[in-house]
Amino acid sequence: MSGYTKFECPNRAIVGATKCIFHDSNYWRQYSNAISSEFAEQLQKAVKEKQPLYAIGYNLTAINIKGEFHAPVYLTSALFHSGADLNARFLSVFDLSGAVFENGASFAGSVFQDASGFYGVTFQYAIFNWVKFYKYAGFTGTKFPGDARFNATIFLGQSSFNGARFSNVADFHRAVFAKHADFAWTRFDDVAYFAEAKFISANFFRSQIQQANFTDTTLVIPYNKEQKSDDEKDEPKGIVSFHLANFAQPSKAIFDKVNLSRTSFHRTENLDQIQFLNVDWMRAQGNQGSITGRTHIIEERALTEQIAADPVTGSNVTREDVLSVYRRLRDNYEKAARYDDAGRFFVSEMEVQRIFDKKGVKRPWIVRNILSLLALYKIFALYGESYTRPLIWSTILVTGFFFLRFLMSYCTEPTCNDADLIIDSLSAFFQLPRGDHYIDIIERILSAPILGTLFIALKRKFERKIRR
Repeated sequence: MSGYTKFECPNRAIVGATKCIFHDSNYWRQYSNAISSEFAEQLQKAVKEKQPLYAIGYNLTAINIKGEFHAPVYLTSALFHSGADLNARFLSVFDLSGAVFENGASFAGSVFQDASGFYGVTFQYAIFNWVKFYKYAGFTGTKFPGDARFNATIFLGQSSFNGARFSNVADFHRAVFAKHADFAWTRFDDVAYFAEAKFISANFFRSQIQQANFTDTTLVIPYNKEQKSDDEKDEPKGIVSFHLANFAQPSKAIFDKVNLSRTSFHRTENLDQIQFLNVDWMRAQGNQGSITGRTHIIEERALTEQIAADPVTGSNVTREDVLSVYRRLRDNYEKAARYDDAGRFFVSEMEVQRIFDKKGVKRPWIVRNILSLLALYKIFALYGESYTRPLIWSTILVTGFFFLRFLMSYCTEPTCNDADLIIDSLSAFFQLPRGDHYIDIIERILSAPILGTLFIALKRKFERKIRR
C-alpha cells in the first residue's frame, strides 16, 4: 500500500451516460439486482483467475464476498448502500480507505495476510469478530457511528486506530494485539471494552474515553513466536501508555485483575478517580528497592534511566511528573479507603524526593541515604507510615542509655540499682528527666524525633481506622 496511480474505470459506460453502472450515482437505486449480479461476476473472476479486484468508488448494494483472493483487492472510496458480508481470505493487499457503509458490515472470520487499510472508512455497524490480521491493520480516522465489534480479533502486525471515533460501544473483548497498537487521539464516546484483551504495547495518547473496562486485560505480554509477522523482528518489551488521555467518566473506568507494572499514567486526566480493583503494580528493585514491597511506577523507571516514558511522543518525564502520578494514585486509593495501598504510594512519593533533586538528578549516595532529613525520616519511621520502626528505635535508645548509665555509674538515686537505671532512661526518653546530667540531655535530644515520628505514625493509623 505504498502508493497509488490514477484509476481508469474498465467498465463500459451506461448507454446515454458517461459513467458505468457502478459509478453512476443513481443507477443502483433502480437496478440493485443488476449491480449485485455484475459485481458477483467480478468477484468470481478475481478469485478464479487470481487477478486484482479494482472496485474503486463503486456504488454497491447488498454484497457477499467469500473465497480466497490471491491478488490485491481495492474497494477504495466505495459506497455500500446495503448490508455487506465479507468472510474471505485476502492473501494480498486489501484497501477499503474512504469507503462508506450506510448499513452494517461484517468481516467476521476473515483473514488478512497482507497489509490492510480501513483509513477514513465510515461504518454504521461493524463486526470484526474472529478476524486475523497478519500484518499492518490501519483504521486511522475511521468512524464507527454504531457498535464496533472486535471480539477475539487477532492483530499479529501493528495496528492503528489513530484519530478513530467510536460513537457507540467499542468491543475489543479477548482481542490480541501482538504488536504495537496505536489508539492516539481516539475518541470512545461510549464504553471502550477491553476485557481479557492482550497487549504487547499500546499508546492511548490524548485519547478521549468516556467509559472503559480493562478487566482481566493483559498489559503487557511478551512476544510469542507464533504471533510474529514474517517481516518484523523482535522489539523491546513495550508499555501501555495513557499519556494525557482523558477519562471523562472516571468512576466508570475500571481496571480489575490487571497487572499495571508496565502501564504509564503520565499526566492522565482524572487519575485520582479511576477504579483500580485487584491490580498489581511494579515493585521496586535494586538499590532503590531497599523498602521491601514499595510500589513502583513505570514513570519512575523512566526518570531513573532517562528514557522516554511515552513510545510515541518520546517525551522524558521530570521529577514533578513522577511525583504527580504518585500523589494522584495516593489520592485515588485514599478516597477508596484503601489506606495501606495509599501508604505505599506515599512512601514511593517520598522516596523520589529523597533520591532525586528537583532537576531529576540522583543525589550522592551519602546525601540520599544519611545526610538529609528525608533519609532520617525514612530510617526512623518510613516517612510516618511505620509505627514499628519508632518502637524499635525507642527500645534501642532506652536500652543503650541504660547500659551507658550502668558503665558510667550515673544514677539519680543514692542507692542505685538496675530498676533505677531503667526508670532514669525511660524518664529522659519521655522528656521527664529526673536529672540534668549531659546523659539525660543527650537522650532527650535523640528521643525527640523518635517520639515525634511515632506520634505521626500512630495518628495516621488511628485516623484511617476511624475513616473505615
